[in-house]
Order: sequence, then C-alpha cells, then structure tokens
Amino acid sequence: MNIEFLSLPFSREELLELHRAALMRYLMEEGFRKEQGLEPVDPPPVLAKMEAVLGIGPEKADGIERQIDDELWQHSWYAFTDEWAWFRARQDVLKKLDAAARSAMPREEIETLIERRYEEQFDKYVAEVDMAEKNEKIRGQKATRKTKSVKK
Repeated sequence: MNIEFLSLPFSREELLELHRAALMRYLMEEGFRKEQGLEPVDPPPVLAKMEAVLGIGPEKADGIERQIDDELWQHSWYAFTDEWAWFRARQDVLKKLDAAARSAMPREEIETLIERRYEEQFDKYVAEVDMAEKNEKIRGQKATRKTKSVKK
C-alpha cells in the first residue's frame, strides 16, 4: 500500500469553504442514497480532520450541517418552482394555440410566447405548488424567480 502525504497552505477561510463543500457533497449524496432506499454511510473522514484543524466542535458542526441542509432545500425548492412555472407556461401556450397554429409558427416564436407567459404568470404558477405558508416559518424565505433565460 502506497500512502502519500501532501501539505497545502490554506487560510482558515479557504479551509472553512472546503469543509462546507465537502459537507454539502456528503449531504447531497446521503439524500440521494435515502431516495434510492440505500443505507446511510458514514461521513468521509476528511470532514472530521478539517473540523479538528478548524476547532469546530460537535455543536457547531451540527449547526453548520443544518444551515447547509437548509440551503440545499432552498435550492431544490427554487429549481422545482422555476421548472414548474416554465412547464405551466408552456402548457398554457400550447393549449391556447391550435395544432395548425403550432405547426405553422416557428419554434423560436413559440418559445418567446412561453417565456412571456412565464414572466407574466410566474407568481400564479408558483402559487399552485407553493408551500410557503407552511414552510416560511421553517425555511424563512418564499420562492422567487430564479432564472429569466429561455428554457429549451
């Protein structure tokens, strides 16, 4: 077995950012494992090593984990609501256009209509799935428009 040891000079802030990134990756992988019905795995040993070097105790580590978990939840919620609003805008535009109009109209023009509908009706579409009333207390933020670019 060949073991190499490396030393990299990191500032405290850089090591904290690496710790957050490693913890975020671990939490995402655990979430995927849970969704797939797989058993949980232990956190990677590098997390404990970074926490020891940084002087992060168990209570603070748990707080950081909860904060990152909240950030991941918010990102997932924003992505979902954004995609839902786009899906609903597309659905409404295609419903409004009959088959002849859809086949005669260039794809770019249909996409422009969808984008316009998305922008105009975003709040209405998000309200269809918005759990903000329940989750606002838990997560502290309401869903907002995340992207404004044309979806394809």
